[in-house]
Amino acid sequence: MVSFGTAGIRGSFDELTPELAYKIGNVFARQTERDMIFVATDVRKTRDALSFALMSGALSAGKNVFHLGPLPTPAAELYFHDKRESIMPPTVIGPWMTLDPATQYQIGGILFVVTASHNPPQDNGIKIFKEGGLEYTKEEANNLLNNSEVELVKWERVGRVIFRDKEAKGNYMQFLYNMVGVLEPSFIFDLAGGAATVLDIDKIVPKASLINSQLDPYFSSRPSEPREENLRELIEKSKRSGKLGLALDGDADRCSLVHPKEGFLGGDYAFAIALAELYERGYKGDVCTTVATTKLIDDVAAHYGYKVKRSKVGSPYIVECMAENGIKLGGENVGGIIVGERSFAKDGILAALLVMSYEERKGVDSFLDEFPRYYSVQGKAQIGQNLDLTAAFERVEGHYGGEVLREDGLRIDLGDEWFIIRQSGTEPSLLRIIVEGRDKAKVERLYEELKGFFS
Repeated sequence: MVSFGTAGIRGSFDELTPELAYKIGNVFARQTERDMIFVATDVRKTRDALSFALMSGALSAGKNVFHLGPLPTPAAELYFHDKRESIMPPTVIGPWMTLDPATQYQIGGILFVVTASHNPPQDNGIKIFKEGGLEYTKEEANNLLNNSEVELVKWERVGRVIFRDKEAKGNYMQFLYNMVGVLEPSFIFDLAGGAATVLDIDKIVPKASLINSQLDPYFSSRPSEPREENLRELIEKSKRSGKLGLALDGDADRCSLVHPKEGFLGGDYAFAIALAELYERGYKGDVCTTVATTKLIDDVAAHYGYKVKRSKVGSPYIVECMAENGIKLGGENVGGIIVGERSFAKDGILAALLVMSYEERKGVDSFLDEFPRYYSVQGKAQIGQNLDLTAAFERVEGHYGGEVLREDGLRIDLGDEWFIIRQSGTEPSLLRIIVEGRDKAKVERLYEELKGFFS
């Protein structure tokens, strides 16, 4: 049976079944006293089968459901944030925001997003957000699911479904407009055929060349995850045109940057430049990110007079770090940015737009000239049979020394280089290894050395 990981529960359709989705909808909907549940999806083929089963579970628990339709995950989180209290939604009303007076005072208690994010199309998943916008951690969610049964209300208390997809899209478009306005730079924007395709994004970036901009449940143009090997078309178009490229994943909470000369810069640089743009726009304060995120974030924060607080890997832990430390900015190495004063959504679309706002204001090339250039290697290593992982970590620590952080696996900072080794949350027989540094050859050698400790 599949279980919750660092970003919700995920699996193929014969693992994450409609029956399981029904139970999840029923069990988690009962955890709030509020009567309004929100459900959104990405664009995968199985979205309706799972989301309607999920809604049926919530309805049978006596809850009403706002169905937001296919929608980027950060857009769903924002709408949930704006509707979670019995108060008026945002007072700034613009060209995309229309409010039905009859629904201005609705209250939201739980948000379900049916998405497998960057996973392949045969997979799907469910992310669950509590009151206040915090995502369930895997420990909380698995404990609740494994120790609860379905409970039905009497027939007269069964809820109803209310469709609010247009309002949710409008709310998010207005948010993006309020954040960056209309951006004039020309660039290439790869929407991955995913949930971002349902938005009128060209209204914000009228001079952008959009690719993979048609809704594609099979991700047939390219895999959902915006990794270098999946972005050959974007990299080639960027090189030929001399324009920056930005690529999203299937539910638009990830973003990768491509430069016409430097090539693939990935999520690390998208996050770092987006953070710099927020600071340039007057945002203040420290930033939360994970132990797997580039030191470039430390450089950017220090440049503006702030520090970095690190959490376990996964957006729920970043948000937990932000909430516990009163920090309003966050993000991670996959390119999503979090602006906590607005919502706790990890947002790939906003990150992309902030990068282009920086390009318009100062130029991405000026950022690359001002801050250190880092190289990284990321990969997996098979854990050797009968290997004592704790003892292997101790051998690594003893061999290299350096500044050690054990927040999630083993991270060691050696000064010019750093690395992290952690057991995969979805594939326990594998280790995930990231090595980063200023010298590409040293980084590659260190990566190969580290794999040898676990064979």
